[in-house]
Amino acid sequence: PKFANRPLTCVKISPDNKTAFYGCKDLTSVSIPESVTAIGASAFNDCTKLSSIELPTTITSIATKAFYGCRSLTSINIPSSLTTIYEATFQGCSGLTSLVIPNSVTKIEDRAFCNCSGLTSETIPESVKQIGKDVFYECTSLPVFNHIRYADSYLIKVVDSKLESYFIKEGTK
Repeated sequence: PKFANRPLTCVKISPDNKTAFYGCKDLTSVSIPESVTAIGASAFNDCTKLSSIELPTTITSIATKAFYGCRSLTSINIPSSLTTIYEATFQGCSGLTSLVIPNSVTKIEDRAFCNCSGLTSETIPESVKQIGKDVFYECTSLPVFNHIRYADSYLIKVVDSKLESYFIKEGTK
């Protein structure tokens, strides 16, 4: 397939389909065809200018660190065919401001959205039964109530650990 806004020398196809666009710092957008069903580990890792990507509904797997460090990425449409968001998949995507996780997702692994400092809102469906360690760590724009940072209805972090008591809001998971 043809990919816009990238030098031909940027694509690094490896035998295991990993790191295809790793470090393509001038890549700004990608449209992935319906024939693609998986995005390999670190495929777009450190594509710092990548601001938009269209993921087809045929994607059933997005591997570890696939979009790690894509700090210009402002939104991502997570396909409803995914069941797991793997470790550090979107870590360091500081340009993300909102996030909707589809009902198909049942598991979010460690640091999946860590350091997404621009993230101000997210929707985590009831289908999510397992959330790993530090999933929203350093997502400093997420809401704080009574010195506790929340991601949707999940308690993420105690912001002021010096207090002796806290009020945890109703419905917290």
